[in-house]
Amino acid sequence: MEKFAPKAKDLASRDVVSRSMAMEILGGRGCGPDKEYIHLQLSHLPKEKILKQLPGIKQTAWDFAGVDILKQPIPRVPTVYYAMGGIPTNWKGQVITQVGPDKDQIIGGFYACGECACVSVHGANFLAKL
Repeated sequence: MEKFAPKAKDLASRDVVSRSMAMEILGGRGCGPDKEYIHLQLSHLPKEKILKQLPGIKQTAWDFAGVDILKQPIPRVPTVYYAMGGIPTNWKGQVITQVGPDKDQIIGGFYACGECACVSVHGANFLAKL
């Protein structure tokens, strides 16, 4: 992350981290036989911290990759965070549908907000994790 976010490093936003992962893979610096993923190394963290603060990540890495994050890196691929779509809304949170070219129609009594709404390209970013 020093290369892509020299000031934020590991605290960079999700889109910066995802983009940096993609750039490393596309640059031929990935892992695996086809260099199609990167490794996320967490074994430098204290065992107690991993068990207390990252139990879901520990279990998911084991379930899907057979990896013990206390000893092994996690194989990772970039995830799209900001282009996930969502329920289209206007700025008031009213759900809309497209009824013609450049013509939207409000669906009466139907509202969306928060993680599922899509008022712009930044909506529904949580869907990437589901």
